[in-house]
Amino acid sequence: MSKIEVDKIDPQSGTDLELGTSGDTITIPAGVTFDSSAATNTLPSTVVTTTGSQTLTNKSIATTQLTGTITPSDSTVSLAKLTATGTKDATTFLRGDNTFAAAGLNGWSEDGANNNLLPASASAGIYLGVNTATASNLLDDYEEGTFTPIIEGGGLTPTYSHQSGAYTKIGNKVMVTFRIGISSAGQTANRLDFGGLPFTSFNGEFEGGAYFSYINSVFSSTINATILLYQPSNTTKFSAWKTNGSTFTGNDVNSTSGIDIYITGFYRAA
Repeated sequence: MSKIEVDKIDPQSGTDLELGTSGDTITIPAGVTFDSSAATNTLPSTVVTTTGSQTLTNKSIATTQLTGTITPSDSTVSLAKLTATGTKDATTFLRGDNTFAAAGLNGWSEDGANNNLLPASASAGIYLGVNTATASNLLDDYEEGTFTPIIEGGGLTPTYSHQSGAYTKIGNKVMVTFRIGISSAGQTANRLDFGGLPFTSFNGEFEGGAYFSYINSVFSSTINATILLYQPSNTTKFSAWKTNGSTFTGNDVNSTSGIDIYITGFYRAA
């Protein structure tokens, strides 16, 4: 192999300098650095080295000059270098269609540190027990809260010593527990109702009912029947009835002072 050592090679005339002829391979040893900071032309279409790699200083490489697989070093490519569409930040990921998208289900997000799923639409829900969109398996409502129960009818016009209630609503089913305390009240022969429920009942059959989980001695000893609490349709109350079919009225209350009642109920909301 012949060897020529020179400091500079200039073309014989003009501005073109040709190295080799068509079909020749020019091999550049490893460790050689191309310093093209003052150059105005791009690199040749193919640069071959004995190791397959080379250091290029201050020079851009056109995409047409890149072939094969390019493997950047670890931690050398930042988000700023990616040109995919969409918002690129710590909360998004790069999709196969070259777009950035938020992590998670479409139309859902998380509420921050708690990581709870939050739908974009308040009417959205989740299908349970099925792998197809079946309306009867869609759970699209859940709520917990408190309410203020009241006495309706019976002519009691009470002075309350206590009013508190809590509810849980799952779908269209509502579970309630509440307490009513009465320090004084009047009474008439009108039916006694317990109102102020948080949701209006379904307008049809199978509305719901309740029972006394605790009650002090307020019922007259002459009632001779068990008291049932039934919810009429399209209302926010439980109505008191006797098992003999007659209504439970204000006159059936043994005392109109010191009344303390706990009620637990379940009904279907509209």
